[in-house]
Amino acid sequence: MTDILIKSNDFFNVPTSEVKRITHVESYLKNLKKLPSNALNDLLMAVIYLQVKNYAGAEELITKIVFRDPHYIFFQECNLPKTIWAKERSLIIGSISIALKYIRENLSNPLLSQMLVQYFLAFNNEDLNKELNALKEYDITLDLALKELKGVKEGKSFFHFWYFMVHDITSEKEKFDMAEKYLDPFLIKNHFENVGWIFNTYYPAKTEGRQIITDQVLKIYNQKKTSHETSLWLNLLSIEPLKRELEKNQKDFEKPSFALKRKQYQEMLGKREACAYAFYQLMLLQDEQKHYLDLLRSCSN
Repeated sequence: MTDILIKSNDFFNVPTSEVKRITHVESYLKNLKKLPSNALNDLLMAVIYLQVKNYAGAEELITKIVFRDPHYIFFQECNLPKTIWAKERSLIIGSISIALKYIRENLSNPLLSQMLVQYFLAFNNEDLNKELNALKEYDITLDLALKELKGVKEGKSFFHFWYFMVHDITSEKEKFDMAEKYLDPFLIKNHFENVGWIFNTYYPAKTEGRQIITDQVLKIYNQKKTSHETSLWLNLLSIEPLKRELEKNQKDFEKPSFALKRKQYQEMLGKREACAYAFYQLMLLQDEQKHYLDLLRSCSN
């Protein structure tokens, strides 16, 4: 993946001959399929699909990117070594910009391609945003989000995308009303890892909705999920009604929130998972131990 990003000129210089074009993309396709799925891999794979006119495959991958929890830290998710990122920063950012421009020009779904641009802009990376602002066709307002939520394809099933986009420009009441009307319980039950962050700012009024959230947090906790999902339920411990319900179902939750968080972040750091995030959270808890710094350094090697 890193090689493809760095050698962007070669990657996007697609031969005009049908046979040569297929040969050109096949070599990249084989390498990408060996790598774990993440936003950058899927972005480049979508470009490859468009190059060979597999429009349905490209749209499916772009949908997958936009559907992800935007808090799932982008550059951390991509697992680029710090030495590579520091050395090739401008080339990588340039390649992302070129890929998004290519998708915008070749995807037949203009709304989805613009959602993809807005998704990458949401990471607030100053260097990346300088490149992407030229691709942004409009700002997402509350009225626009509410209009799109009524749509069939990129509407309610992408509630968490629209909610995130207007989160900082709406009042608490507007967010609450938006979630009460459009947040489908199906998303909470089946895609909690992508929508669970919403409940940091919105907690359902109805008992039924609250019970679904409790069930999903317990499911994550008992199945020992990924570091992303672990951090998700830890952040929700500040919701007192949820904490009380969790305590009724699992004795471990009777412990103070800070103790639960410290234990999980210590385990995360020890397993070399999301090291920078775990280290930062331990510092916020004022749990400052020298060997944490040693573990953090070992993660960067």
